[in-house]
Amino acid sequence: MRITHVKIENYRNIKSVDVDLGNTVVIAGENNSGKSNFLRAITLPFLAEEGGYSGKTLTWTDINAGARDAYYSFLLANKESILSGKLGVDEFSKSLPSVCVEVQILPEAKEKYYVKDISSSISGTDIEYRIRYEFKPKKVLEILTLVKDVLTSENIDENSIN
Repeated sequence: MRITHVKIENYRNIKSVDVDLGNTVVIAGENNSGKSNFLRAITLPFLAEEGGYSGKTLTWTDINAGARDAYYSFLLANKESILSGKLGVDEFSKSLPSVCVEVQILPEAKEKYYVKDISSSISGTDIEYRIRYEFKPKKVLEILTLVKDVLTSENIDENSIN
């Protein structure tokens, strides 16, 4: 089995990567250019959800800084709507940053039984196998309530966020 395509959004210093991979892949770049983050991101969809292991659970610092900045800008631009309750949970939910990693694989014939549950599309006799990992907040109403509390209790402006 080999990985044929990778799509990564908002993971650490990677804003967006969408790349096809050949049989042989070389990852080269300067220090702190994202090589290790690219490799870590690829592993996320394959990690198990085990109780004592938190490698699949990300934190705020794992979200791309640009996505975090866009979220802060959204809060500042919509401060009055948030405080007045005019901004609904659905609209607020769309502003929350998330991380997404999608990996497409090409299994050998003998491996197809084991990957049958991750088939994503069928075109004629070709089957695509993809696995996707998404990290995004689930308790949006609680987050919105906390944001309201912070915006109410402090004089939040652009200087205090940066």
